[in-house]
Amino acid sequence: MISALFCGGVKTFAILGLMNPPEGLGLNTVERVAFRAAADELMLSTESALYADAHPALHDAASIVNKREFWFWQVGFAKPVMGHAPRRQEICLAAPASMGALWLCQNLNHADLPKLPPDHNGTELDARDLLEGFRGACDHSLYEAEQDFLNGNQDFQVLPIWKDAAEAWKAVRSLGAILLLTTPPPRLQPRVTSSGIADHAAA
Repeated sequence: MISALFCGGVKTFAILGLMNPPEGLGLNTVERVAFRAAADELMLSTESALYADAHPALHDAASIVNKREFWFWQVGFAKPVMGHAPRRQEICLAAPASMGALWLCQNLNHADLPKLPPDHNGTELDARDLLEGFRGACDHSLYEAEQDFLNGNQDFQVLPIWKDAAEAWKAVRSLGAILLLTTPPPRLQPRVTSSGIADHAAA
């Protein structure tokens, strides 16, 4: 489990977010089981593109989020690929990654963090600042993607969050002992799945 968290970037934040979803989602026990199953599935995945038909647990988690008012997890239709018909649904990790960054920020709120080397503007930041910056990039990109979905465009969009994710994770890794926060809770059983597809990407 810990080795999966050393991959860094968006995937790591998404795993942490699925294991530690925000209270604002109001998940019940069954939904928390589904989120944990999605985290397990993502840890084992080696694919760069995450398709709903190959990642049912992630798809279940996205469906749960998209049933909540004011929440959005992008599941869009990928570009047609030769030999694949109909079009496959692709799952974006920006929503759970933002949740993971939020969880880390909350755990760092009362810590006295060292400043990082000044950025190109000469501003001294710490890990919290970069986590908040990454969350902002995720949430802004998700908002724009959601507006497109509401306007009828359900194509999958690659969101520009990877650079922010890499910088935020590098800052977190520099803290060393912070990785102790990633110790997972006891495994929940059984796995429960939901039916259908993510609400905002209906075929």
